[in-house]
Amino acid sequence: MREKNKINKLIKEILHFKQSVDKIDYSKLPNKLMGDLGEMYVIDKLFRLGYKNIEPKGGHSRYDIYLHDTDKRIEVRTSLLKNENVYPKGIDFYGWAVERTTQKIDDKFDILIGIALPQSFNRPKYYIFTREETKKLGTVTGGRFSNVSKKIHLFKNENNLKQAIETKPKQVTSYERYINRNPDKFLNRWDKLK
Repeated sequence: MREKNKINKLIKEILHFKQSVDKIDYSKLPNKLMGDLGEMYVIDKLFRLGYKNIEPKGGHSRYDIYLHDTDKRIEVRTSLLKNENVYPKGIDFYGWAVERTTQKIDDKFDILIGIALPQSFNRPKYYIFTREETKKLGTVTGGRFSNVSKKIHLFKNENNLKQAIETKPKQVTSYERYINRNPDKFLNRWDKLK
């Protein structure tokens, strides 16, 4: 219970810090802070789901959280809605690198949780993928991120998905298209942790 209270307090402090930064009108927070917040959100959610034996790895492992309750290694990736000049202007997505060209995911994690974080940093959405599901992602060729071989782009809406496919068909793999058209198979699918 003490650990849960610490996590809640940390989340509140980061959200307070974000509000302070917004008042200064500086829109970019360090990626590390966003990543840490995503991990805290997942730990908080796991506590609320009734899991008791949760071990944050704190950057000292090839995954972020070890869930002793079900013997699962969890990798957390956090993203704001963005464009990053990957697609033409106006095509926005949440993006999570799953595998880099220099590393393979075969034994890195059991579960990948992609956090879709709104600009306010509160009320995240949790997209949950098993390792088997991430293996279905096609390899990305070309594009802006030459060091990323597998990724998930979750588009803001169906229209953005269609535009991305029309303008950059090789950047949107067939499994990413499936994910975007069937988000209910991934959104809040905490049952995959059992």
